[in-house]
Amino acid sequence: MPESDIAPALARYEARELVLPSEVAVITDVATVTVREAWEFDPDLARDDCADYGIASLDGLGISADDRPAVGAAGALLRYARELKPGGLPHLAHPTIVRAATCCRSTR
Repeated sequence: MPESDIAPALARYEARELVLPSEVAVITDVATVTVREAWEFDPDLARDDCADYGIASLDGLGISADDRPAVGAAGALLRYARELKPGGLPHLAHPTIVRAATCCRSTR
């Protein structure tokens, strides 16, 4: 996503927090930025995390081989959520991938 599209996307989804790998620098006054270690965004680890949470296969979620970054992000978010709620996570909706072509059109 181009940097110029970040602010409109945050506004559209009313994001209050961004969880980002340490090598990504985003400055925003719209959301809190939480920086995590880059390894936490590893797609292969994320598949294991999703399986631990009860998602046996990511195939049924419409995830393709090109979605490795999204899978890694989902895993990092699960790890972060578990840290925030060590007693267990409540029901979470299955992740949904929003493709840039459908979500980030300019309104100019």
